[in-house]
Amino acid sequence: MNLAKKPPYRLAGERPLDADMVIVARGQIDRMVADLRDTEGPLPERIHDVRKGLKRMRGLLRIVRYADEDFYRAENARYRDIARDLAPLRETGARDELIGALKDRFAAQLDDEPFLGVERALANMTPAAHAETQGAESLLAQTEERLGEAAFALSAVNWSLTPKGAANTLAEGVAKILKTLRTSRKTARKAPGAENLHEWRKAVKYAGYATRLLRDFWPGDEKRIRKDLASAGEILGLVHDIDELTRLLADKRPGPEDERLVLTGLLAAWRGELIGRLDPLMDDVLAPGAKAAGKAVARAYRKGTINPLKAE
Repeated sequence: MNLAKKPPYRLAGERPLDADMVIVARGQIDRMVADLRDTEGPLPERIHDVRKGLKRMRGLLRIVRYADEDFYRAENARYRDIARDLAPLRETGARDELIGALKDRFAAQLDDEPFLGVERALANMTPAAHAETQGAESLLAQTEERLGEAAFALSAVNWSLTPKGAANTLAEGVAKILKTLRTSRKTARKAPGAENLHEWRKAVKYAGYATRLLRDFWPGDEKRIRKDLASAGEILGLVHDIDELTRLLADKRPGPEDERLVLTGLLAAWRGELIGRLDPLMDDVLAPGAKAAGKAVARAYRKGTINPLKAE
């Protein structure tokens, strides 16, 4: 496990916005490279940590996207593609964790090994020692190379924004993130299918990254908001894993049918319970409205920033 000190994930306003962004981004890239090289840690955990770092990078890009939309589109696509290529190395571990959590949740209603046949069948569907194959190690090496290219791309960033321009950029980024959060929530509440809930999950994650990055300037009780968004993200992550496992059970039909039916039923019950816990967690972050929150962040940023460039 990588025990190195975590780099700051925060836009503190103590330097121009482009310099601030580059410092945060380079810290995240260095952290991901360290995770890739941490051969003592289990590979699924290392992959999980790297993919979280890629999401943090995409969250950072969304906050500053209106400073340079071409840069945003190119780099967002880069980190998205890296995460997509790493996803298969994480899926098996996530599925095993989900089944374990489900057993704990319904322990009083289940025997000691309620889904043994299904679990064995699922394990046999995964190539033996997949996480330790040469192909996996090669992919990690390629990932490190691609992160090096991403670090090089940061050297060209030079936005030369005034404090007012930087504040306006942040206001637009915050408003876009919160508008997406509100829209995805509304859609998922109306039609809570797997795809809509997955979009809501992504919006929650990016709102959480925004509050972390701008915690010095966020309106309201930002600690409470960050906590609520983190809880909502965890819940929606579980729902996503439930939907993926449910789809796999329906498509591949692993193990005995009676075990599959019980497992599918319990997953559906747990899913409904989890979704019912989401709405109250959205209240504080969405209360001020997207544009109003963006303007509040901009005002606080301009008031608190220490920037050598003169304001307009």
